Amino acid sequence: MNKRIVLSIALLILACAQGVQNLDEPNSSESMLVIGRVIIEGQTDYNITEIVRKGNKIGIFGLTEAGEQVHYYAYTDANGYFALPNVPPGQYAIQGVNAYIHQVGTYTLYNPLEQGGSVFRFNRGEYYTFGGEYFPFQTRGRVLSLQNHIFRIMLVNRSLRPLGHQIYPRLENVELLDGTVLNDGAVESYYIDLFPSSAWVSELEKSLQNL
Repeated sequence: MNKRIVLSIALLILACAQGVQNLDEPNSSESMLVIGRVIIEGQTDYNITEIVRKGNKIGIFGLTEAGEQVHYYAYTDANGYFALPNVPPGQYAIQGVNAYIHQVGTYTLYNPLEQGGSVFRFNRGEYYTFGGEYFPFQTRGRVLSLQNHIFRIMLVNRSLRPLGHQIYPRLENVELLDGTVLNDGAVESYYIDLFPSSAWVSELEKSLQNL
């Protein structure tokens, strides 16, 4: 077997093992790329900490330029990032996050996206209704970054309590509950580094310039 083919297969296997995503190339000159990152910090009243990056199910609600309401799902990779390539031009926001914490089970962080600003609420189980009119982030070119979200929750007597929700355009010296310090920059930079030959790179670079 050709050595280059063997190397490609090995890299693909490694990428799958680490939960790295694929990024579909643009399918038209108008399609958009929606990206973001979600990390969930969980802590019990016994000071047991769990940081959840991989496998969070992100529900994205959108209103296209044609006036159509749409919704999509994306899953976070091993580092907490998600991407939705080739969605119609429009406005998009995170409506829900389905996550699993060992001490809690499956739960949902849900945002009604009400005009004037909304906050995420706890919702037991997985299901919620899509809809709303609040879209806090602007598209820059053909890329919409929903930015870096860090949710912090606490479990006390099996009851969930929110401790905070922070949004960062760039992660610089951000410390998690387990002591990890994040200096990962903007979400755009992650995808530029991960897929340097993608046709999306020029659009991601334009988005970074306008950050």
